[in-house]
Amino acid sequence: MEIKLKDKGFDVTNEKYIQTPNGKKRGRFVDVFGKHPETKEERYIQVGKENKNGTPVIRERDAIKDIEQEVKNVKVEFVPYNK
Repeated sequence: MEIKLKDKGFDVTNEKYIQTPNGKKRGRFVDVFGKHPETKEERYIQVGKENKNGTPVIRERDAIKDIEQEVKNVKVEFVPYNK
């Protein structure tokens, strides 16, 4: 995932901390964060385990919800590692 973002011109950071004071935890780490230097587009990617039904496990769902609640107008992308 990181390589694809870099290939598209994004500056990539792994494990970016995001304060989530209104979430289940006071802070969360998004696994991969990309920001395009020209367009200012931001990408948030959470990598984790998914359930047999294809949904992220509860820990990942909670993290995604907390981040999306705190960072307005962002959709966290989920990439399973056990697919």
